[in-house]
Amino acid sequence: MLRAALICPDDRLNGELEVAIPDIADLEIVRVLTKYPSPEELLRTIRVRKIDLLLLCVDDFAHSEMLAKCLDDLMTGFPVITISSRDGVEVLHRLMHLGIREHLTSPIQASNLAEAIAAAAARLKAHPVSAPLPADLFSFLPAKPGVGTST
Repeated sequence: MLRAALICPDDRLNGELEVAIPDIADLEIVRVLTKYPSPEELLRTIRVRKIDLLLLCVDDFAHSEMLAKCLDDLMTGFPVITISSRDGVEVLHRLMHLGIREHLTSPIQASNLAEAIAAAAARLKAHPVSAPLPADLFSFLPAKPGVGTST
C-alpha cells in the first residue's frame, strides 16, 4: 500500500482524481492540500505522514518546480506523479529536466493513473528512497561530582 499526498489547487482535477483513485487498491491518500505548501511544510508532511508518493498539480509551474527541486535536493528519487489540466510539450520537457517520469493530463482515467502508480511503486521497490535524517542531537550533561553522571 502506497501512502500518497495530493497537492492540487484545481477543483476540477480534484474531482477527476476523486473518481479515479477509489479504483486503485494499492493507493491511500493520506493528505490533500488545495494550495501549494512551502518546501519546509511539504517535507514535514512527508516525514510525519510517512508519504511514499506525491501527486502534484503543475498548472502553476513556478510553485510546482520549486517543490520538485526541493524534493530532489533532499530526497533524490522520491516518486512524483504530476497532473495537469493543460496538455503541452513544453511542460513535458521542463518536467523531464526536473527528473519527473510520470505525467497525466486531464481527463484523468483510472487505468492511466493505475499504470503511473504501478511504475512509481516498481521504481520505489527497486530503488528505495532514504529519508533525510535529522541533524545530530548533542546533549551537554553536568559532570561534576554529586550529579549522577560519573558512571
